[in-house]
Amino acid sequence: MTKLSDLGPPIPGTRHDGAPAHEEDNFYACDICGQPAGPGRRPQGVYDRVCREQGLTAGCPEAAELAAVAMDLFARGIFEEDALLRELRR
Repeated sequence: MTKLSDLGPPIPGTRHDGAPAHEEDNFYACDICGQPAGPGRRPQGVYDRVCREQGLTAGCPEAAELAAVAMDLFARGIFEEDALLRELRR
């Protein structure tokens, strides 16, 4: 079996497709809570959507209560958009 050390020192070079993408470029700051939002952050996006629909602003007591409900749902493994919307809009 060939060992990595048998291959010799690394050969420096450049990437053919440019620099690797930065993960943070895929997200934007939510205008409601300031948290990163974007692809793969569906639960956060649902929470932010309900906050906008209800006119809640970051830091208000109602938004904090809604966040507690959302965290409880996430802890119970509920991540489907329809289920989250139904529960958070109550």
